[in-house]
Amino acid sequence: MEDSMGMRIKYLRQKHNFTQREVGEFLDISQSLLAKVESNERNLDITKILKLCDLFNVSEEYLIFGKGNYDKNTIAFRKDNKSINLKTIARMNRIINNLKYMKELYEENYTDD
Repeated sequence: MEDSMGMRIKYLRQKHNFTQREVGEFLDISQSLLAKVESNERNLDITKILKLCDLFNVSEEYLIFGKGNYDKNTIAFRKDNKSINLKTIARMNRIINNLKYMKELYEENYTDD
């Protein structure tokens, strides 16, 4: 497992086949700042961390602390759709996570145990 948030960001970025430039543009930061974040020389503010969580479909707990898991099933989808911009991918992931949460709520409240 990656030991620091910067290392996790780099790992996830590479797993999703995104460049530093692409992710930097998505976060509205420079490629060089993202490189410093990935090498643990700089930190991101919480709004940028939350944007990365949506982009990579991971929890805040995973990205910040390395606890928990991330949904590896979405990686193949992203690699096949490189032409889709990163904002669209992040929005789709947010929708997917909301649907999962709604399903959990439904199962807790409306299914027989």
